[in-house]
Amino acid sequence: MKAKHEDLMLEITSTLEQIQKVDELILFHPSFEEPDENALDNFNPLRDDFLQQLNTLMEDLNLELKWRG
Repeated sequence: MKAKHEDLMLEITSTLEQIQKVDELILFHPSFEEPDENALDNFNPLRDDFLQQLNTLMEDLNLELKWRG
């Protein structure tokens, strides 16, 4: 059981890191003189997917997440 818990913690950490990377890209791209709107349009759904993944992982710990909009 401990190995499963450790694997879950690693997955949560990895997912949080992915969310952070996407957030950094979302903030970075508009700084260009001509931002790539297509890239920006893809980052938000990617972020939503990671947030959903995190939510699912947290459910395994009997935790419910609330997102600020």
